[in-house]
Amino acid sequence: MRISNQMQNQMLSDNISRSQSAVYEQTERISSGKRLQRASDDATGWARAAELTSLQERLEQFERNSDYLQSQLESVDQTLSTISDILQNASEIAVTASDATLNESDRVAMANEVDQFLEALVLNANNSYGSQYQFGGVANTAPPFEVTRNANGQIDSVTYVGAAISAQINIADGDALPGQMVGGDADNGVLLSDSSDAFAALIEMRDRLANGENLAETNVQNQVDNAFERVIVGRASIGAYLEHISFVDEVRTSQVEQVMTDIATIEDIDLAQAATELSEKQSAYEAALAMTSKTLRTSLLDYL
Repeated sequence: MRISNQMQNQMLSDNISRSQSAVYEQTERISSGKRLQRASDDATGWARAAELTSLQERLEQFERNSDYLQSQLESVDQTLSTISDILQNASEIAVTASDATLNESDRVAMANEVDQFLEALVLNANNSYGSQYQFGGVANTAPPFEVTRNANGQIDSVTYVGAAISAQINIADGDALPGQMVGGDADNGVLLSDSSDAFAALIEMRDRLANGENLAETNVQNQVDNAFERVIVGRASIGAYLEHISFVDEVRTSQVEQVMTDIATIEDIDLAQAATELSEKQSAYEAALAMTSKTLRTSLLDYL
């Protein structure tokens, strides 16, 4: 088969183009520090790097979830700490109010103090962190406790209008923790349940003291103490959640480091080797130019 000048020139042009592209691609790799610029560089490596990158992004999302959840739970714990202080102070008053030597005015003064505790309890029960109410479960966009008041403006009853479940936040694959607490529920209400009602205990305590009653003859102190213990249990749960978050964070940090190492192994370039390859590709490109120039001169002389 006879090769025409046109075919020869096309072959020379293609050779220059390939050599030029090889130099450009190698320069691009060195500039970015990445061996893989496109799937055609290494289809298997490209697919594996994409898989690892997706895993890294998922781990980073879990990290953001953990940071958010930790701040939420720490805020809830602070609120529960305040509530436990309120109930403990109320319990101390109940002990004092069991003294038979107290007169009626003393008990009325204590009743006013307990009423202040009740107001503070409701205020904290409806506390929010950011835009979310802490004790409403998944119904966290509105205050979870509603109050009714008597003719004197005092709290007469407290009703839970939140949800019975909490939103679960993923901190790892198959590992989720509640983002809020349930304030009132028959089984798991931290402030109001079948076995304990912090609000009702303080309301009864206030009203009995206002009537001049000796609390030693009632079950009010036990009710307050039960509410206090339930809050302590709630705080213990929060503490366990925070410890678990810390443990999962440590594991995830190791996972992220390993994933980043694996990605680098696949994607990153060996600069020394890449520089050598670039030099070889540049030499090939220059040789292609020289050969083309020589061939074109020879063709021109033949023509003359």
